[in-house]
Amino acid sequence: METVLRPLKHALVTLVAGLFALSLAAAVPAQADRVNIGFFFNKLQPYGTWVRNDEFNYVFVPEVRSGWRPYVHGRWVLTNDYGWYWVSDEPFAWATYHYGRWGYSADMGWFWVPGTVWAPAWVSWRTGGDYVGWAPLAPHGRGYVIGYVDYYEPPILEAWVFVPERHFVATNIGSYVIPVSDVNVIFAETNKSYHVDRHDGRVVNAFLPRREVTKIVGKEIETYKVKNASGPSETSVEKDSINAFRPEIGDAKPKEAPKEAVKGPDELKNKPVLTETAKGNTPKGAPPSAAELKPSRAGEAKEAEGQKTPPETEQAQPGQAPAQKPEKSAGGPGKGQGAEKAEKKAPEAAEKKAATPKAGEENKQPAKAAKEAGQKSQAEKARAPQEPKGAAAQPSKANAPGKKDEAESQAQGEAKKQKQAVPAGVAEKPSARGAQRGGRLEPPAPQGNAGPPGAPGGGKSKGAHSGPGGPPNGRPPQNH
Repeated sequence: METVLRPLKHALVTLVAGLFALSLAAAVPAQADRVNIGFFFNKLQPYGTWVRNDEFNYVFVPEVRSGWRPYVHGRWVLTNDYGWYWVSDEPFAWATYHYGRWGYSADMGWFWVPGTVWAPAWVSWRTGGDYVGWAPLAPHGRGYVIGYVDYYEPPILEAWVFVPERHFVATNIGSYVIPVSDVNVIFAETNKSYHVDRHDGRVVNAFLPRREVTKIVGKEIETYKVKNASGPSETSVEKDSINAFRPEIGDAKPKEAPKEAVKGPDELKNKPVLTETAKGNTPKGAPPSAAELKPSRAGEAKEAEGQKTPPETEQAQPGQAPAQKPEKSAGGPGKGQGAEKAEKKAPEAAEKKAATPKAGEENKQPAKAAKEAGQKSQAEKARAPQEPKGAAAQPSKANAPGKKDEAESQAQGEAKKQKQAVPAGVAEKPSARGAQRGGRLEPPAPQGNAGPPGAPGGGKSKGAHSGPGGPPNGRPPQNH
């Protein structure tokens, strides 16, 4: 009987052991299977936006409040095998603080580049002046962060998070963080630097040893053991252990893209940009301040395109249609752009020629009008009643009293004397020469006496014209 039952017992034990092993494997599916970077796409999608990036492929932009910075909302705990470990309740913390690198750009804000190597925290450290500080490491090179990258610089000056050293292990460490505006001052005071390193095939955050930290904070520092969690939601900190979800990420690049991704920063609804930057100058040895960053080339090109002005056209004269540049001719050499211009100018030249008066005729019309106006004025003067002898000459409204008026007054007096000397019944016949002098109707001059200059029948008078048919006041005629 025992001979029969013995094999059955052995088979039953083997079956139970196998089922137990399968249950363990099912409990940690991510630890057993190797995945690629595409594993992050779906896992992080609910907590932010994937953005297509020309330099790093696809980057993750978390949906966070304004003024947010990485490695602020959480706390530091010391582990046995990996050194200082960053614990955070943020839903994307298991990935973004333990894989890949953090970057910052002027047109996007904070973004995370996926990586393949797990670490307790990808940061650099600084101490000095009673302060402790840490900052996320920036991506280096193009594409995703494949393997261990030997680069330890933060992306910007404001990436540094400083606290008084006595609060280094506080559970609410975010309450003690120095304002961003003072980062440059504290950076200059901290003169010792550290960074993550590799030991026996794993990434370690050695930083300050346990004994030194105990002395600084004034209490004993506990240590934790890191265990594997079955998924992101299972990450936790227990009494003496940390359950970390750390799947093994292969170096193979993902063939697929995120299911929901935007093409660039312009399509982002939420941009985690800084609300303030460090004041003053950037200290020596520090990365550039966020205030010094410029938009990407794509952003600059789009901004420049929005500022383009329409092509200039020739300014049209009032009442004319605006001139347009001639289009390029699609014809052969016999009728090119020059020929089109000549054809367009031909009718314009003809119209201009017809409208332009010939030489010598351009001043005739205004001169003729002035001459007629002068004749009319002098005719009215001649018909006016003559004042008696000895009466004072009254100046006309049109002309001010002067030498000319005195000469005319003398001439009129001489003419009156001669008129009285003519016998009765003899009609006075004005001579053709004295009837019109200088374009004015005047009494005839006494015979045998030319009179003084300016007098009737005498030399040239100082009238409104410089000569027969000339322009008024000696000015050239104005074309209107």
